[in-house]
Amino acid sequence: MTNILGLITARGGSKELPRKNVLDLCGKPVIGWSIESALACKQLDRLIVTTEDEEIAALSVEYGAEVPFRRPSSLATDDASHLSVVLHALDWLSKNESYNPSHVVLLQPTSPLRSAKDIQAAIYLSQKEKAESVVSVCQSHHHPSLMYRKKGNVLFPFFSDVAKPGDSKVRRQAQATAYFVNGAIYLTEVDHLRDKQTFMSDCSLALEMDVDRSLQIDSMLDFRVIEAIMEENLANESG
Repeated sequence: MTNILGLITARGGSKELPRKNVLDLCGKPVIGWSIESALACKQLDRLIVTTEDEEIAALSVEYGAEVPFRRPSSLATDDASHLSVVLHALDWLSKNESYNPSHVVLLQPTSPLRSAKDIQAAIYLSQKEKAESVVSVCQSHHHPSLMYRKKGNVLFPFFSDVAKPGDSKVRRQAQATAYFVNGAIYLTEVDHLRDKQTFMSDCSLALEMDVDRSLQIDSMLDFRVIEAIMEENLANESG
């Protein structure tokens, strides 16, 4: 694994929390935290931000990332997939710079608590196991065996063997740890991505991250929680 591209996807639009990628978070724009952690990971060959937004582009360059192109507006909508955005970046780099990395690491700026060590751990796991892809996960507080859906006000189990409150099956089923993809790191072979059109496969490996580093900014509540965690972390480092 000699050419690993770090790619941060950051568009300007956001319905629930407007301009979230450039909000000030403990003295830096939200995207700045992801850029700094990625640049601290020496295994990355390059770090590029793909965006359609001029302010995000300027801040990204200021914090040390490359922004060699602007993302088309058609790929900056709510409906645009991360896959299409990443493939556009790879195609542009291949066509315009003859740069063809063997692997790409997708880093969403809405995961500012992700560290350089997390990225390094994903790369190490991929190298050690010769994995097609590595995806970051964390333990889920809510076990799928206890999940319901609602039609009107009536509850229906998501799964046929869902445990009912007070059922003796609850303790037994909840013993198996459940994980969810936390969105912080997607590392994959470029050939696999182009061939399978997905970041994951039947052989994807899981990189487990702590819950407190897995939080994502989707709302103002998320932002405030992450801000409080960062302030405590910074205070501990300075103390």
